[in-house]
Order: sequence, then structure tokens, then C-alpha cells
Amino acid sequence: MKLTFIEPRIELKPYIQSIWVFESEVGLPLSDISLAAPNGCPKLIVNCENFLISAAQGRAHISPEQSLSFVGIRDVPVVLSTTARKTCFIGIEFSPSGAFPVFGVPMGELANRLVPVDVLSRAWNQSCSETVRNLEGNRGKVEFIQEMLL
Repeated sequence: MKLTFIEPRIELKPYIQSIWVFESEVGLPLSDISLAAPNGCPKLIVNCENFLISAAQGRAHISPEQSLSFVGIRDVPVVLSTTARKTCFIGIEFSPSGAFPVFGVPMGELANRLVPVDVLSRAWNQSCSETVRNLEGNRGKVEFIQEMLL
């Protein structure tokens, strides 16, 4: 497993707290509980390889491969899992109020929710997801996503 942190572009630093890339040849380990603790920050998750299962409050959500999902501010932990195959996803963690200028949706409407990005902006999702799918390398994907966020 490899977790890489990438510095956000200077123009995005007021809005983004962190950008990271998770990569594994065998998915998330079955022996570990992959718990995402709430931290008050909404997230954009770009699921590059494999699907990602998130479970919270008795509900499970499957994010398909090559999908973009938006995670609202949470106040409950989430258990994450994948199948045992090559896995890669990119996380962009916004500051608590940093996603509103990009998506224009009040964060109270998205609290404790995970939604496909096309629910927030169909045009943004289509242009972004198609290009991300065709880009080689995670750094290139992160750079393109940051360009789209600007």
C-alpha cells in the first residue's frame, strides 16, 4: 500500500486542506478495519481503479470504478472496503467551507451523504471524469482535477 500526499496549487490552498493518492496492488487489507473518522471536511473522491464500498449508519454505498463522488461533512465514522485487486483512488479534502465556491451547494444539504458528482454538476462531472479516465499517471490526474476546480 502507498499513500502519497500532494501539495495543492497555491490558488486552491484557501479551499483545499489536502490532496492524497491511495494505491494498492491488493485493495484495502481484509485484516484491517479501514475506518475514516469524521473531521468536518467535505471530500471529492476520484475512484481510478477498483470500486470502493463505504458503510455508515447502517447504509452502504458502492462507488464504481472511474467515478467521481462527493462526500459531505460527516459526523459519523465510515468503514471502507474494496475487493482484493489493484486499487487506486484520489482524495481531495476541502476546508469546511471550501467546497461551496466550487459546487455552489450548501454543505448542510450534503451532511453525512455521499453523492455522485453529477448530482452536483453534470457538466463538470462529464468533462472531468472523461478526461481523468484517459490520463496516464496519478500526478497528471491530480493536476487536471485542480485545473478543473479553478
